[in-house]
Amino acid sequence: MTSPRLLVVDDDPLILKTLALVLRDNGWTEVALCGSAAEALAAVEAGPPPDVVITDVKMRGMDGLQLLDALKARDGDIAVIVVSGHGTIQTAVDAVRRGAYSFLEKPVDNDALVIHIRNALALRDTSRAVKSLTARVNVLADSVAGKWKILGKSPAAQALRNLIEKAARSDVRVLVTGEHGTGKELVARNIHLASRRASKPFVEVNCAAIADALTESELFGHEKGAFTGATGLHRGRFEQAHGGTLFLDEIGEMPLATQAKLLRVLEDGRITRVGGEKPVDLDVRIIAATNRDLRERVRAGTFRADLLSRLEAVTIHVPPLRERRDDVAEIFGAMFVRECSGAGRTDLRLDDSAFGPLIAAPWPGNVRELRNVAARIVGLADSGAVTADTVESFLTPAGAPAGDTLESLLDVTPLKKFEDTVLALYIRKHLRECHDNMSTTAERLDTARSNLYKLTERLKIPRSSHQE
Repeated sequence: MTSPRLLVVDDDPLILKTLALVLRDNGWTEVALCGSAAEALAAVEAGPPPDVVITDVKMRGMDGLQLLDALKARDGDIAVIVVSGHGTIQTAVDAVRRGAYSFLEKPVDNDALVIHIRNALALRDTSRAVKSLTARVNVLADSVAGKWKILGKSPAAQALRNLIEKAARSDVRVLVTGEHGTGKELVARNIHLASRRASKPFVEVNCAAIADALTESELFGHEKGAFTGATGLHRGRFEQAHGGTLFLDEIGEMPLATQAKLLRVLEDGRITRVGGEKPVDLDVRIIAATNRDLRERVRAGTFRADLLSRLEAVTIHVPPLRERRDDVAEIFGAMFVRECSGAGRTDLRLDDSAFGPLIAAPWPGNVRELRNVAARIVGLADSGAVTADTVESFLTPAGAPAGDTLESLLDVTPLKKFEDTVLALYIRKHLRECHDNMSTTAERLDTARSNLYKLTERLKIPRSSHQE
């Protein structure tokens, strides 16, 4: 078990040394000493945060009560014990009202201080247990509601759920592979929800949607002044995921330079912010995902072999929808109900005939494309039964062939329609890879966002799911 982290703040060096000896004699080995409130805040910002802070009130510059306010604004779970040689009842009341755990007068009774610290730590543990239980209940509620449930009774769906259950038993790193839109994030979330980390953060990073120059800062954070525009300390995705799971989507798009830094983090279990010098220890489980052949990328020199070997301790492949057609009806039915509920449409119902064309469709965009069809039907269909004819009218967006295949493209005539069809497929592909974010897609395609909007309008590419 990790030793509690204590921080003592006093501008008297003798008091700092004395309290340090007392605390260490009582078994607390992680004791930091600061001679001012400003120094204490800098130490807390550098992280990880202390569990208990013992601070004097009267100090040069920022006093102990102001430090208390700053600490509570940053992290309400930090227990602060305020001590003062000029204590009054009003000071004690003011300290407790502002969030202090307790107030002690100087000279501090060492036994009393030890008791207060132990009680504060016990209260912290109880509070964390309650928060963890509450978060777990919320997680279970989401699961019961089917928010992240993996649907389907096909052998492929059952095998996928079995792999997820096994992977969730430990903190082993997982690489999720599969085509665009198959549900790789859903797999990652299910591993997280079934693991001991379920009540902790699940943080997602789309490696394809971050500009190369910002990838390192986005993942590892940066210190104030690390580069132009770094006006304050920024905690990266790794720190945000502390205790939980970090999902690195589209890992194959990560720049080589960042891959090298990620490899060091996986080996050391710590990160260093951009512009920083002090490493930050972290407890993060890594799940990565890709639609690329990473071994081919290794051969091409665009992905590190040693990083791949560390990421693929367990590999879970998500089959495309065309390989689990028996699940199409169940998945679409659930999506249709969810879309109707969100849109308040009680006037629509699915006719049994609707599932025929759904099961027969090629689904090059997989589950994501299936969801888009459900959204289009709910958004645009007339009241009444959704039949096979209704579904067929919504299956293929205008300007796109039935499947994203070379064979289907070669049949498109005349030449202008062929050009528009190829362009539409090209834009749709990159929109999918950028999670339908128009700004990110425009940047990737090296075109103005306004031009991308004009193209999607002209080519009749659905904009219902586009994000800024």
